[in-house]
Amino acid sequence: MPAPFNKFVFYGFTADFADGWLPGPPAPVEPFFIKIYTYGQEWTQPPEPDPGLLLTSTGTYTVRLYDDYGDGWNGGLLDVYLNGTLVLNDCTMTGGAGPVDYTFPATAGDYLITVYTAGNWAYENWYQILDPALAVIAQDGDDTQTAPPTGIGYLAEPPLLAPSTGTHTVRLYDSWNGGLLDVYVNNVQVLDNCTVASGAGPVDYTFPANAGDVIATVYTPGSYPSENWYEILDPENNVIAQDGDNTQTVVPTGIGFVSVLVVSEPDWDNPVYAWTLNAATTEVGLAWDPWYTYKFEVELPIDVGMADGWISAQIDAPNGSGKYFLWQESETGDDVCYQYQPPGKGNPLLAMVSPLGAPKVQLPTDMGFELWNDGGTVPVELSSFTAALTAGDDVSLCWVTQSETNVQGYRILRNTADHAESATLISPLIDGTNTPEQHSYSFTDAEIFEPGTYYYWLQNVDFGGDEQLHGPVSVNFDDTPGEITPEIPAVTQLSDIYPNPFHLHAVVPFSLKENARVQIRIYNTRGQLLRHFDLAEKAAGAYQTDWDGKDINGHDCGSGIYHFVMQAGAQTFQRKAVLLK
Repeated sequence: MPAPFNKFVFYGFTADFADGWLPGPPAPVEPFFIKIYTYGQEWTQPPEPDPGLLLTSTGTYTVRLYDDYGDGWNGGLLDVYLNGTLVLNDCTMTGGAGPVDYTFPATAGDYLITVYTAGNWAYENWYQILDPALAVIAQDGDDTQTAPPTGIGYLAEPPLLAPSTGTHTVRLYDSWNGGLLDVYVNNVQVLDNCTVASGAGPVDYTFPANAGDVIATVYTPGSYPSENWYEILDPENNVIAQDGDNTQTVVPTGIGFVSVLVVSEPDWDNPVYAWTLNAATTEVGLAWDPWYTYKFEVELPIDVGMADGWISAQIDAPNGSGKYFLWQESETGDDVCYQYQPPGKGNPLLAMVSPLGAPKVQLPTDMGFELWNDGGTVPVELSSFTAALTAGDDVSLCWVTQSETNVQGYRILRNTADHAESATLISPLIDGTNTPEQHSYSFTDAEIFEPGTYYYWLQNVDFGGDEQLHGPVSVNFDDTPGEITPEIPAVTQLSDIYPNPFHLHAVVPFSLKENARVQIRIYNTRGQLLRHFDLAEKAAGAYQTDWDGKDINGHDCGSGIYHFVMQAGAQTFQRKAVLLK
């Protein structure tokens, strides 16, 4: 929920039950058990880098391969790394039960990592690591045909970054026999179920990406996965990644890591809130003869602020009219959620039954309910509001929202003094988007002529008519002949993040030599995209934005090194900073 709620409105039927349901009207007031539950949700994270096996002596080490069935590894491959450097590549057994030995030199204190790539019948493969005295110090898999190798340690691979902005290509080879490939950009799916129905290929699928975007794939094998392989090409048709190959020995494994939101089940025995509250009842109309729909309105004793959760309503029949309550399906049809925009102060934050509303989002549910707050405007989460003079002596005003609810639109006000009360409205109403996603807006003021300081305010207006001001931001305008206002930076660059290290907030300064669309992405050391600021088209000038140390879900990031990637037009810049908690 975007804001606290204190009113619960739901829709349903009331009836007696005796050898079947017998509908009947509720009392004007019916008691209900109202319970509110929270639940956990988190995005899956890539495995933490594991340095692997610590070697305790100096000398020649051995990797000894076995196959329990006696027909070799059937395409299985093993790579060995020391301190992150490849020392043995594509170790395998072409036949027999083994052992087959591969050796490599190592020094005490080195860390060993192995990467196992499965072929056919992987559960038959296993191997051991032997120290210079030929003592077994590690084993992966076994001779029971129940535990296929998984590798020793974990070698973190750098993310695949789009090298330039434009149309990228996924090129598939071989008939995939049910194999499927999904493609993600910055953890958002852009291609679904790519495959080759027949033939050897190539079959191309295309998707857009900007320079610095993280590209990842998820491969789902069908029959004969060792025959499948694919490439990723940049806008200039250069191959930037390959998964699998044309030898029929390497099975695609996917590229990079795709984070998935996992939602845990609520603790149904322990609600966060539980009340017995009276609901005022109102007849809505005939649903189907003889069933009438009723509206039930419950005022909660407190404001409930929960981003996510469950809410339940169960009628207390013995202490009411004795009727049972049955939930009503949404009047607008299954799986449709509506946002209702009424006049006045009340704002339903989420409504399933709102005949006067406009479609907001599809949900996999069909229960009729509304959650309301009575505090007027639901705030806009504004992440930036800036003003800058352009080379043509206009003022470019830009603002970025992280989320909007119940917003009719925005207006820009201007004054030559820092007084909002006497400011002049200079823009038409700029429509809001009312989404929980980040959105960028801009407006150009081309009507300043006299030198001086100009102040600007951003006003958001909700559908109930309430208004909220943000700002001011200001610019200094000087029309003295021979002087250039503003001073245009000599270069486009992302400057040093400061303070560095930082504790709560980091300032991200940048400059533009010429007009460009600016995006700033923040990654952790594992290449995960944590935050994305789309700052829209900006005029030449010096700017800064602020990072509050939170990820895209509003969760605090931990201490560590973070990478800042700025894309300005076709140019990409990088800086890093340290967050200390």
